[in-house]
Amino acid sequence: MVLLPDAFDKQGKIPEDTILNTGVALVTVKDSDSGLNGLVTVTLQHHKQDFGLQEMFAGKYILKITQPLSLDRHAQYKIKIVAEDKGKPLSQKSSYILLVKLADSNRHAPRFAQKVYDVTITDDVTPGAVMARTTATDEDDGRNSELTYSVESARVDRNGSVQDLTEWFGIDNAGQVFVRVKLWCAFTPSFIVNIDVRDDGRVPRHGKTVLKIFVKCSQHIHNFSVAENKPEGTEIGKIPFTSVAPDKPLHVRLLTNTTAFALDERKGILTTTSILDREFNSSYSLTAVLSDGSVEMDIILNVIVGDINDNAPVFVGMLGSHNITLSNALFIGETVFKVQAIDKDSGSNGLVQYSIVSGNDRRVFHINERNGKISLEKELGEKAYTLTIRAADSGFIEKETFLRLIISVNFITPAPRPIPATTKVDIGKTEGSEGFFSDTKMIIVVGACAGFLLLIVCLIAVFCLKFKRRNSKEEDKRGSYHEPDISREDALKASKKMFHQATSNRRQEAEEFVFNTRKQPIDESPNPIRKMHPTMTYQAPPGTGSPTGNSHPDMYYPFEQPVVEYHSSEDELDSGRGGSSRGSSPYCAHSPPSKKRENDWRPLNQVKYPAPQYRVRSPGMPPPPPPYEDVQRQRAFVTVSGVTHSTTDL
Repeated sequence: MVLLPDAFDKQGKIPEDTILNTGVALVTVKDSDSGLNGLVTVTLQHHKQDFGLQEMFAGKYILKITQPLSLDRHAQYKIKIVAEDKGKPLSQKSSYILLVKLADSNRHAPRFAQKVYDVTITDDVTPGAVMARTTATDEDDGRNSELTYSVESARVDRNGSVQDLTEWFGIDNAGQVFVRVKLWCAFTPSFIVNIDVRDDGRVPRHGKTVLKIFVKCSQHIHNFSVAENKPEGTEIGKIPFTSVAPDKPLHVRLLTNTTAFALDERKGILTTTSILDREFNSSYSLTAVLSDGSVEMDIILNVIVGDINDNAPVFVGMLGSHNITLSNALFIGETVFKVQAIDKDSGSNGLVQYSIVSGNDRRVFHINERNGKISLEKELGEKAYTLTIRAADSGFIEKETFLRLIISVNFITPAPRPIPATTKVDIGKTEGSEGFFSDTKMIIVVGACAGFLLLIVCLIAVFCLKFKRRNSKEEDKRGSYHEPDISREDALKASKKMFHQATSNRRQEAEEFVFNTRKQPIDESPNPIRKMHPTMTYQAPPGTGSPTGNSHPDMYYPFEQPVVEYHSSEDELDSGRGGSSRGSSPYCAHSPPSKKRENDWRPLNQVKYPAPQYRVRSPGMPPPPPPYEDVQRQRAFVTVSGVTHSTTDL
């Protein structure tokens, strides 16, 4: 027989919570006989319901747990194992008794997270409030891990004496510690509370911890309230206190000298000694002293007197009745009178509402139920009206008062035309809202909006004007030349000056030299030489003339010259015959003086003779002269050297 160690604890016991089919022991059986005498059968004689044998090999068996074990049924087992062979005529037997003890399954005790808890509270904590939390755990399972907390003891150390105040504290199943009574820092400055926790095992296991509680002083203010008009002796409230030591009981007394309240010194109950009126005094502040004979503490008691609806509204400045006089010229919707009533009560008991209860059968008048303003609903057609005004509070049981208002009407002849009904002011609106523009603020707002819109329009106009001017400047920069207005005499002088500049050229000296040395006559020019009109003669400057040396002031010879027009990018080219949209300036020739006459230096066979160019008449100049007259050509012998063209001077 060999015991299996995994099934036993350190004390050699089998825990009662061991799982089923766990092997307990290994049983080995041997028989030296042979044949049937050597065949052995192994059985259990006792506790077959809790244990069983399972054959592993020939002659080897395992003893197993077949049913959950429990100390409630057996604390230990005496298991008898019998081995019997099959010999004949008599079989042989052998037995073995195995003693098995059970161990409790609750093997672990609960433990707190801390061995000591330090807790600081103030003495204004209310009874029943949680002041500390503890936590304990148990490693067992099932019911063995279910914990129960309790206050084992509570002691207060005061002046060297220790008092047991276990009933002052309590703890719930979650480990939350709470106080059951009112604490006072002067009498209970600190406590030591021992907490116990136990599991729910068959044999419970326990855990312990200690709470060190320190009590700090706070402002001891107690607030009470009582309704007014209560009879004498009405209990208002109680100051809670509990004596720490039986030989030193606590008592309380009032320090404030008052005839309205009384305080029971032993029970701490505050009562009234007279009927309180909230309208006379709505609150009281009292000072009391709590003492055990050696230590005293001040306590402040605040008493608030509640309101009841014991006052009716009262009209201000009017008693019973009041007379007023109105004119029939009043407009519909206009406020004609205002009544006011006050109520000394508070809250809804002091909220006054107004109404007309009689004298307004034709509904000529209307009264605002909140502010008491009386306005005109219809035209005044009678000489007098008698209205009964009711003012009532909003209490659960209403208090009311009445006013008789006598209205006399003063008729004006003729009466002004009444305002149409469509313009009538709503009853709920405030006084003075008779039209859209009757409100000064509305007029100011409309004026501000109009000024803002005008400013925007001005800014847009200025922006457009600047943009237009900038575009005009850009167009002027790209535009053609605009000639100034000049007189006819100035135009003729400018024309003559340009003509002399064109005909006075030093190149003529070189042409005269070439003409005198030439042996052969030049070819006739394809362009006929034209004679100027007699009315337009130009005197050639001294030293100039034709290549032949003769000077004729009324003649000039044609020459090849490229034409350069001065015009803008938007105008068409000047044709020279007055067909352009803009005339040429008399101050600028069609061909600038700086431009060389390239055709004058070309070979003879490459000479080109374009049609004569004429200037366009400018505005203000005289009409052009008649066409030039043709002059008969004559031949001359001219020697040309390096000159592309020469002419005869006729």
